[in-house]
Amino acid sequence: MIKKFLLGVTLFFQLGLSAESKDYSVISLSAAIIDHFFLISEEQLRSITLEKGNWVPIDYPTLCSILECNPNLAKMVPGGSGANVMKGLAQLGESCAIVGKVGSDDKGEFYIQSMTEIGVEVFL
Repeated sequence: MIKKFLLGVTLFFQLGLSAESKDYSVISLSAAIIDHFFLISEEQLRSITLEKGNWVPIDYPTLCSILECNPNLAKMVPGGSGANVMKGLAQLGESCAIVGKVGSDDKGEFYIQSMTEIGVEVFL
């Protein structure tokens, strides 16, 4: 855990983030996660879990199967606990930034664009 923290601190200073560059209310060192929200049928739900109303992790093939059955119903949003806090604080007018890592793909671009649009400065 200490190695991860030190890596984050090193990255923070390598990016040139400092008190002199900009005064942020809150900075989060976070995992860049994309949340997918979609409505599914009762049958699809039973194939994933027996209990309705809970959060349950699913594997990639299951996600692909659900998305193929519901191509236009999915909504993507940037997620993860750090990002969720930054989004909320930015909407309340706080100056926020997020430090982390994203892939160089369409999901990474989506994450960066979405966070920027919300008003969170990104260092990803």
